[in-house]
Amino acid sequence: MQPPIPKVEDYGMSATTGFLPPKPPLAHLYDPYYAPWESIIANLPHQISSKNIRSSIHTLLILSTTNLTTKAEYQRAFTLLTFLAHAYIWGERPPAERLPAGLSIPLLEVSEKLDIPPTITYAALCLWNFRTQQGATLDDPANLQALHTFTATEDESWFYMISVAIEARGAPIIPSLLAAIDATRKGDVPALTTHLERVAEVLGQLAPLLRRMHERLSPQIFYHDIRPFLAGSRSLPSGLVYGVGPATEEEGRVGRYGGGSAAQSSLFQLCDVVLGVQHGDAAAVVVKEMRELMPGAHRRFLEDVGAVAGVREFVEGNEREAGLAAAYRACLEALKVFRNGHINVVTRYVVLPAKKEVKEGGEGEAKGTGGAPVIGFLKQMRDETVG
Repeated sequence: MQPPIPKVEDYGMSATTGFLPPKPPLAHLYDPYYAPWESIIANLPHQISSKNIRSSIHTLLILSTTNLTTKAEYQRAFTLLTFLAHAYIWGERPPAERLPAGLSIPLLEVSEKLDIPPTITYAALCLWNFRTQQGATLDDPANLQALHTFTATEDESWFYMISVAIEARGAPIIPSLLAAIDATRKGDVPALTTHLERVAEVLGQLAPLLRRMHERLSPQIFYHDIRPFLAGSRSLPSGLVYGVGPATEEEGRVGRYGGGSAAQSSLFQLCDVVLGVQHGDAAAVVVKEMRELMPGAHRRFLEDVGAVAGVREFVEGNEREAGLAAAYRACLEALKVFRNGHINVVTRYVVLPAKKEVKEGGEGEAKGTGGAPVIGFLKQMRDETVG
């Protein structure tokens, strides 16, 4: 007997919002017990610019996480605490290599609850960090605003909200891919063709959204002001110590994690999983690293879908079905176009500013926000998106 096809509801997801929360993220933890956290993040950009962020965080007592009762509250706490952590690490020079217990202890507890590493991630920056105009749709970044940024710039909010809009616009892909798996099980070629045509149609709408990045994001502001805060603890020489008591290494846990990156989007990994796109060793290592930084529920969803997906094999076994083959190729081509757009964005916002910095005598580094050598990885991902 074949294992059942996963249902999005079993993973805390929605067929309409996909990997975004079914309801907009909480803008506050309303329990006054957590007012010390909320007070610091409410003024985060000012605290960073005035070089007061570390002294403010040092005032935090160790707050219990037992007052957090809902998943939305845990997601809010994770976003809040990881923003504070990365402001603490990168907001002053030299970078901090140890988090104080008042920050690290609740962060470790919340991360364990959500089954996600205690570092800033795509989920914290994008999935759980937006508000929308009342009644507006989520698939237009102009309708959205980030709850929190490090810089208080429209550029930073726009950078995150492009990803939110892509997730929202791409959400219909998820039920269509699951329906495609069901159609293969039933041997229903017309249904599978229809579902793949729908996937290709929606995927084709995502590259134009990504191209809107340049409308409100300056390459120089991104590279010099925003990007440093997104780096992970593996950028630190000895990793990051999560303090749990007095400032001794014996009483802390060392972490070496990547930072926040759009490569942690579960949507595009899901497309690869269902469509049977195979990546070579170098890219596969980065894909695995990015998956480990996803929320646990999303990671499990990808694993469970991967265990039942057989679309590529079905298409290859029905090569005489011209319409089916064309629909499958259209999915891959749309995915490839998006990945080519991602390369263009990274070139504009990372590679070219890094080259300019080196030319001016600086230490430019053309790595993605997750810490990977990004252009080679993205080109390999694009080139391997083939039938």
